[in-house]
Amino acid sequence: MTRIPFILLSTTDGSPLTGATPTVTISKDGAAFTAATNAPAEIGNGYYYVDLTTAETTVTSNVIVRATATGAQHTAVVWEPEQDLSGLSTFDPSTDDVTINATQAETFATASALTTVGDNVGAVKAKTDNLPSSPAAVGDAMTLTAAYDAAKTASQFNAAADAVTIDSASVAAVRYGLSTFDPSVTAVVINSTQIDSLATAAEQAAQTAAISKLDASILHWAATASTLTLYDNNGAAIGVYNLTRDSSGNITAIEPQAEG
Repeated sequence: MTRIPFILLSTTDGSPLTGATPTVTISKDGAAFTAATNAPAEIGNGYYYVDLTTAETTVTSNVIVRATATGAQHTAVVWEPEQDLSGLSTFDPSTDDVTINATQAETFATASALTTVGDNVGAVKAKTDNLPSSPAAVGDAMTLTAAYDAAKTASQFNAAADAVTIDSASVAAVRYGLSTFDPSVTAVVINSTQIDSLATAAEQAAQTAAISKLDASILHWAATASTLTLYDNNGAAIGVYNLTRDSSGNITAIEPQAEG
């Protein structure tokens, strides 16, 4: 039996009501109210009690005990079963088993998932281990390593010594351009480096004087399909050159004949 005390107060002035004949109903775990098995008894000074049976107190959450009487405000008492906590003091997680249901088991990570997490954490750690303990502040100059400087130097192109590979199509295009180039109408674009290699005014004057002397010494020239011959004022041949022509008859190369 479980004895549940309660008080009845007068609906007139709220004072304790004595000599009443209360009616007691109970609700187990939120179910509908039903009459209590045992009749209530008066203690005195407006207090009463009812003894609940074992069946009436066998609940999961609680029992609501409601008492009413003529001339009394109705009253309700909530009773909850005592929790047996004695086992908590003797529980040993290293040896005692814990039972979980299927729903709870589904929330646990699998061994494979834990391995994946461990691998990912390891990958992140491998990156963060390379970070400096005192990173540079925003705006600080960045210092390159000697290894980077060496790699940068090695990657620089040396126009004076490094070979340049040109495919056959590019060579053919250059040759075609040379055979059709017209200096009287076609513009030539040169860069600053190329300008530095051009002759100065003094050098050009010297070259002009040399050409004038050569022109004065040449009386005339004669050309065949494959040969160009230069003659001096005395009619003597002073130079013989081999001519190379394309399929249209245009001269594409002039080379001196080998002596002997």
